[in-house]
Amino acid sequence: MTNVTIYIAIMMAAFHAEIVHANYQDRSSIEYFRAFPLADRGYSLIKQDKYVDATELFRKATKILPENVEYRIQLINLLVIQNETIEARQVVESGLEIYPNNKEFIKWKEDLKEQEKIIPDKLDIATPVADKHIKIVKKEVQKPLAAQSLPKKDMVSLSPSINKVNVFDPCKKIGITEKISYKQNLEVAYCALDKGDETNAIKHFNTVLDSQDINLQLLALKQLGFLYINSHKYKEASSTWEKLLKIDKSNEVTLFLSRSLRLQEEYSLSLAQFNKIDITDLTNDLHQLYLNEAKNLSDHITDIKQAIEIGIKSLNVKRSPEQYYYQALRLQKLGDNKSAIEHLEQAYKLEPDNSLFSSTLAYAYRNEKMNSDAIDLFYQSIRSHQGISIREDLAYTLKDEGRRKEAANQLRHVYKEKSDPKDIYNIRRDIQQLEDDWQFFGSATYRDGIARSAGLAGVKVFDDSLQYGIEAIYSPPLLQKNGRRVQLYGQSFVSSNTGSYKLNEDSTQSAFGIRTTPLANTEWYVSLARLVGVGDDAVDDFQIRTFYSYTDGFDIKPYADDWRYSFVSTDISYTTKKEEMFATTEMRYGHSYHLDEEFVMTPHLVMAGALQDNPDINKIDAVEIGIGISLRTWFSRTDARASRGNIDLITQWREPILGNDDNKSGLFVRLVIQY
Repeated sequence: MTNVTIYIAIMMAAFHAEIVHANYQDRSSIEYFRAFPLADRGYSLIKQDKYVDATELFRKATKILPENVEYRIQLINLLVIQNETIEARQVVESGLEIYPNNKEFIKWKEDLKEQEKIIPDKLDIATPVADKHIKIVKKEVQKPLAAQSLPKKDMVSLSPSINKVNVFDPCKKIGITEKISYKQNLEVAYCALDKGDETNAIKHFNTVLDSQDINLQLLALKQLGFLYINSHKYKEASSTWEKLLKIDKSNEVTLFLSRSLRLQEEYSLSLAQFNKIDITDLTNDLHQLYLNEAKNLSDHITDIKQAIEIGIKSLNVKRSPEQYYYQALRLQKLGDNKSAIEHLEQAYKLEPDNSLFSSTLAYAYRNEKMNSDAIDLFYQSIRSHQGISIREDLAYTLKDEGRRKEAANQLRHVYKEKSDPKDIYNIRRDIQQLEDDWQFFGSATYRDGIARSAGLAGVKVFDDSLQYGIEAIYSPPLLQKNGRRVQLYGQSFVSSNTGSYKLNEDSTQSAFGIRTTPLANTEWYVSLARLVGVGDDAVDDFQIRTFYSYTDGFDIKPYADDWRYSFVSTDISYTTKKEEMFATTEMRYGHSYHLDEEFVMTPHLVMAGALQDNPDINKIDAVEIGIGISLRTWFSRTDARASRGNIDLITQWREPILGNDDNKSGLFVRLVIQY
């Protein structure tokens, strides 16, 4: 059950990390699509020599997307034209906070010091300084944007100069039905858009579509496409971009059409448009939009190979840590873990302080049993990101690597942050098991009704007799790895005479051996032991033994009033010298009830069997059924550790149903003390 909990914890931690990052990227994607229309209008206004209005739009675009260098540089140039050098310097300084080594910002910082000395007090477009920056601004507009790709003679010229004042006031015409020109409707729509009145903006932009002027149609269609997407009217947006694509077959419009189709959940159609985009013909800001769209589209494609092809295109656009990360996730879905790790390593190399990249790579290493590498990255992740799930996964990776004390130390931090009582107890139990390398058992067994071997080959339990036993087990920490265990153990058993509690010293038998689990995370052991005959009736021999057990519900559950209990055990041994085989099996099924905080009663049904085959004696076998009750209590616990010890008293009445004729019904009692 603990292993299932561990697995779920790992998966939930990875899922949580991915969701956090996905949400961040979705937000970033939205910001790009909010900023782009503003910058697009700004570029259009620059071509109309409307620099004041363009400046305001680039202010807004830069505020929404402060990390976009192009928008920031364009804003700086526009501010310089208008002699707003103080604000220009602030824009440069905030840019340097984001990109301290950006050469353009560093050069601007120096240039502005000189610029302030020579720029006149009042704006004069005719000055050489302003003329120089107007040329720079104009140069920046030469982008493959739809409205800008038109011949200059065809451009709308609403105002030839920033010094001219339009007599027509578009903001006073918002929502008015009186007839105005299509060009004026466009201005009214832009004013409504600036005021956040999307309803009237859509109304006036749609009016412009009736114009015969293709340039006006282009401007209106583009803004309508953005407005419909912002309003979550994805079907209308797709229809608008399709109309625009018939007029302007640019990569920009194709990208926006692909996005609106994806948002409309038309993934196949979206992919078809996406594959038409020529990434070499995109500006830098459109590159980022392309990358965001590639990520979002690939998340919805059922054909993982197609998604990986999109990822390859994205990496050709920009070899960023995010693109390597997303491609790694796609490769993991394909089952190509080796390539996924290579991509995660690239993401981590480019951004080693990102806890998402380091922890995801750690999980990938762990899945490939590269536990040592995973541990290093988990440690790094918890130093930069105090997520409790990552620390918990570090603990269980340390456990798999045999570093049990370190694992317990990490779990001591984890359990304090848990709120579910079940989780808290399971972690406290894990801490106890990780910190205790030694186990000790003492037992006393009474059987009335059948003469047969029990416990260890060579130790006889006669009718109406007792058998006493002790066992010590040492689990070397470094040999407990990846769910497999190796244990060293020593045992000693002695029986009483029939009808007496007095020990029969001649029956004393000891054994020393080593055992291991062939399969990870199971209770199936294979062991080799040396039997040492202490008493005259005991044997000196080698014993090969295998046993399997499964228990559900034995441990106390402080978070529950009652619970189901089941137990299965099978034990087979063979002595090489005496050539004796001995086997037992037992199954119990019942229900446990709390009597108080650390005292549990478990009524149950039982079925048991035994087989002894010795060449020197007759074959002995038996199959029994019965009912029983066990009383258990626990002791030696702390706030951080579950109880180390327990006492279990089992009382059963068994009835033979198969086997030798001398088998008879009788009482079976066993007391076990574990510490």
